[in-house]
Amino acid sequence: MVCNRLVIAGIMVTGCTGSDGPSPFDSAATATMGTTNASDATSSPTTAAGTGQSTGSGSDGVDEDTGFKFDLEDPDSPGGVTMGCDKVDLLFVIDDSGSMSDNQDKLTAAFPGMAQTIDDTLVAQQGIDYRIGVISSNITDETMCLLGALCGPGYLGRLQHDEGRVPCSDVPTGRWIEGSEGAAAVGDQFTCIASLPQAQDFNGIPEGGSEAPLEATRMALVDRVADAEQYNLGFLRDDALLVLVLVTDEDDQSVWMTATNWPLFGGPGSIAPVSDFHDMLVGLKGGHPENLVAVAISGPASGGGETDAPRIHAFLDLVAPNSYWADISGSDYSTPLQEALELIEGSCENFIPPAG
Repeated sequence: MVCNRLVIAGIMVTGCTGSDGPSPFDSAATATMGTTNASDATSSPTTAAGTGQSTGSGSDGVDEDTGFKFDLEDPDSPGGVTMGCDKVDLLFVIDDSGSMSDNQDKLTAAFPGMAQTIDDTLVAQQGIDYRIGVISSNITDETMCLLGALCGPGYLGRLQHDEGRVPCSDVPTGRWIEGSEGAAAVGDQFTCIASLPQAQDFNGIPEGGSEAPLEATRMALVDRVADAEQYNLGFLRDDALLVLVLVTDEDDQSVWMTATNWPLFGGPGSIAPVSDFHDMLVGLKGGHPENLVAVAISGPASGGGETDAPRIHAFLDLVAPNSYWADISGSDYSTPLQEALELIEGSCENFIPPAG
């Protein structure tokens, strides 16, 4: 089902474990959302029962001839406002560790098909305005930058807009990809920038990286907007559906980054509760959980060995029913990306526009 407005903000793929610790987000939390079980899904939208069925709700307002969803005034929404989205901000958070090169290749191979589907349906038929940002899940501390570690575009939440691991010239003209450039250009630009260079240590030696997609997301949408550099200012729009796409083969290892709390020197610090990141993101979307979507291509919640990602699955549970999981070990990511797009379309129907 296609909705009137759509905004994709982020997609994360990662995995890690950790215990709850002090939270840096107390002031940002504005709303919470009930949880459902997302850990049983395999390449399909998450559901309470783990059956692979989409959890998007609502079928009112569907034209029986076209199948399109039109904006309707919802009596249960704040002030009876018209629900639905016409913008999508999509943020891909990609693991740059050495074990991820093949997975990055599968992602970039499958993405042009997703871009074409967006162009053929959401853009051509509904006039959806979408944009795509890419960042690394690596949260190397600023201090490490002075010692030779990777810390340019893509790192510490900065949007990646340069040539990645694979030589290419189709880089975006700005710091993110605009859907208005058309599916072919969007596909080429994503393929160019999403193959991230392998993480390095402070001696410039390839290393495992610090897979912290949730903290990297916070840095991208909060720190890199509010600091003096304002590197990502303008990417996140108040009136857009935010979509996070997480791609990783390890669990989230997010800590609250400060001058004395980093994972590469004497660390790691205390693992931040997953709920803090969820509440922070809901706060950025006006306190409306409906305005957030999370997609993860990662390991399972358990039983996957080193790829187990219980924290990522806990995050998906909090975002449910607007969440989707696919197994990072799959041979082709085309189907997961297309199914995630279906979830995004359904989530757009329940988007609550900002007041005014």
